[in-house]
Amino acid sequence: MLQKEGLDDLFQVKGNQPELLEALKACFATGESRQPAARKVKKRGTRETRRVWVNEADAVYVRERLGIVGCRMVIRVGYEQVKGGQVERQTRYDITSLDPGEVSPQQLLEWIRRH
Repeated sequence: MLQKEGLDDLFQVKGNQPELLEALKACFATGESRQPAARKVKKRGTRETRRVWVNEADAVYVRERLGIVGCRMVIRVGYEQVKGGQVERQTRYDITSLDPGEVSPQQLLEWIRRH
């Protein structure tokens, strides 16, 4: 359950929830998502880029088929770090009960980054 007593949640889906994680990966395989927001940072010879993609349409599937009550957005965050010619890439997936009309992808990216 994502909503309880009027509060919203935003949480990362990890490997300990394999069915949900695979479903979220599939949600983004079609390419149907809002244009990504990006944040780039360069410090001490390291360049970091984080991008977020938001998929509202597949939140219905997650909510109704997988039983995640209150899910309104599924989120993919891509992270790339370049340091000394070496590139490291990671992807994470999140779900949230936040209203997509009231929060921008850029805000989501900032909140996820601080989490």
